[in-house]
Amino acid sequence: MTLDYSIGAKPLWSQLAAIIRNDIESGVYKVGATLPSEMQLIEKFRVSRVTVRQAMERLMTEGYIIRMRGKGTIVQSSTSNKTYTRVQSSFKQLEEQDSRSIRIVDSVSYELAPQKACEIFHIATDTKVIKLKRSRRIDGKIVTIFETYLNPLLPLTLKSDFEGSLYKLLESEGYEVTGGNEILSAYISSEKDIQEFSLDKPTALIDRTKIGYSKNTPVEYTISRYLSDGYKLLIDLI
Repeated sequence: MTLDYSIGAKPLWSQLAAIIRNDIESGVYKVGATLPSEMQLIEKFRVSRVTVRQAMERLMTEGYIIRMRGKGTIVQSSTSNKTYTRVQSSFKQLEEQDSRSIRIVDSVSYELAPQKACEIFHIATDTKVIKLKRSRRIDGKIVTIFETYLNPLLPLTLKSDFEGSLYKLLESEGYEVTGGNEILSAYISSEKDIQEFSLDKPTALIDRTKIGYSKNTPVEYTISRYLSDGYKLLIDLI
């Protein structure tokens, strides 16, 4: 199998994950086998390091592989009869809506992109990008904080209209978000979280990291923090 670079094709990381997943399920890589190194995959498929890492993260999330210090990436499952889940928090399906909730744009600024964003957007570490900070509030209480970094190739400025849907804005500029990946994890609030959420004491939060793609181009990197109390997430079994 080869990668499809044509317009409208799935993101390269998704295609690469599918190729390796198929190789595992078909027995090319058996349980306990070591996958090719990151550099070998980069050279074989002519993709970036970020693409390889995103593909590996997806396969780890699905339970196909694990990373072991000193041993590399190991196949831990070849079961094809898996129940996959699609977390419907991309785009419009996340059940985080509330009739009393409002979303506020707290700030829009040019800032140095964090290391992860630099890797995703393939930009130098001294590059400034648009950072959009928003919050969702219910009855005046902050329940979610969103920090979004935008690819500098986008035709956006600080004066662009960020009050409405970000994805509709991107679509209007010719960069419709057609895919993405997300990682969700739980953690105990830090001092920064306690201050920003106005918490009385440390509490559990949900961290949601998302990369949005327009065709094969990464356009957004968003880090969201949610109060776990009352948080609902709709998951489809597919």
